Amino acid sequence: MIRLRLSSDAAVRTGFLFAVVIAWVLTARNMPPYLIPSPLVVAQDMWALVAQPGLRRHIWATMFHIFAAIGISVALAFALVLTARKVPVLAHLIEDRLTPLVNAFPAIGWTLLGILWFGIDSSTVIFAISAMLLPFNVINLSQGLRAANTDLLEMAESFSTNPFRRFALVGFPLLAPFLFATLRLNFGVSWKVALTAELLGGNSGLGFLMNLAMQDQNTSRILAISLLIVLFVYVADVRVLAAAQDRFDSRFRTV
Repeated sequence: MIRLRLSSDAAVRTGFLFAVVIAWVLTARNMPPYLIPSPLVVAQDMWALVAQPGLRRHIWATMFHIFAAIGISVALAFALVLTARKVPVLAHLIEDRLTPLVNAFPAIGWTLLGILWFGIDSSTVIFAISAMLLPFNVINLSQGLRAANTDLLEMAESFSTNPFRRFALVGFPLLAPFLFATLRLNFGVSWKVALTAELLGGNSGLGFLMNLAMQDQNTSRILAISLLIVLFVYVADVRVLAAAQDRFDSRFRTV
């Protein structure tokens, strides 16, 4: 019964995708190419983005912006959350004042401030992405610390005086679900913010390419970049991060 249901779900997904492609092909035949290019033209443009070194470097630039921003924002979030935990008087300021303020600030605002402060380069893009991700990370990590089993943490203190060993063996497995959720959220949001930041304040990256394509009215390039991002985010989230989380959970399921 379970196999039948899974095969039925796969058939529905495949049929829906096939119907979308057919509708796209039929619509493209009746529309100018600069408005709706055919799937074949878009697929060729996607391949050019990956195969041509001059275009591929923009993919690497965007990935560098994203991974650098995720690392910076997670590190800052850890510092803020640990500060709030160790200094209770600052907890109200960090969690109830600073985090909502940063969370409400628009991405385009961070991008424009970055342009004024750092100029049009990678620093502006990384700054904008980091600022947008910071409140999500603070909220997730603070909730993770609150949900952690304090009895296990106290037991770990009685077995080892090394804080790094306690965190690696006990603290990290307890926080792992929240860390994986944070990384998956960061990875999805950062691509959206990266395009906006690179479009307005970058001199490299897929957002920069999309800006050039918009000026040239190159609809195929815009669709190719968008679909490439969708494909990359899906593979990274479902096939990499989700699979890694499942393996980690199965290893530490007794915790």
